[in-house]
Amino acid sequence: MDSTLGILEMQKTEKVCRRMASPTSCPCTTMPDLSLRLQHFKECITFIHDCRLNGGSCLVHCLAGVSRSTTMVVAYLMTVTHYSWEDCLSAVKAVRSFVGPNYGFLEQLQEYQTGQVSEYRAWLQSNFSPNPFKDEEQVGTLLSQYKEQQESQRRGVDHRWINQRMGVAALPPDSDESEGNS
Repeated sequence: MDSTLGILEMQKTEKVCRRMASPTSCPCTTMPDLSLRLQHFKECITFIHDCRLNGGSCLVHCLAGVSRSTTMVVAYLMTVTHYSWEDCLSAVKAVRSFVGPNYGFLEQLQEYQTGQVSEYRAWLQSNFSPNPFKDEEQVGTLLSQYKEQQESQRRGVDHRWINQRMGVAALPPDSDESEGNS
């Protein structure tokens, strides 16, 4: 197994993207009206996929790791699975809760989903060896994890609000026992 690390650097400048074994960069900006161009999705997705299929790892990064790199990872997950951009973003949030592509990037993901993801998925399958990874299953697991995190957080916030504002204690473990005492 090859232990090489491919680096996909999401730059804020409009430099020409150069394809190298490691690293490579993709030009984009964080401004919503100058969004990550869909034309760069294919090159970045190809780079990530190639790294994985060749037994290496791929570090996708930008300045803060919140918007640009997240958008590219979500686009990649959409391409190698059949999940929507919303589901893929939620899966990423399961492991990096602070991510959040800006409005322009979200629009790009929506446009990619409705217009090009099927084409890119077919292109990826025809140009690379079969995908040995269980991406669909892993994204599904992350989605479940994210939903559990959200539910747990919602319950925790609700309980703190009730306890602080109303002075109500938490319910006993078995609510059936308390019903008979009313």
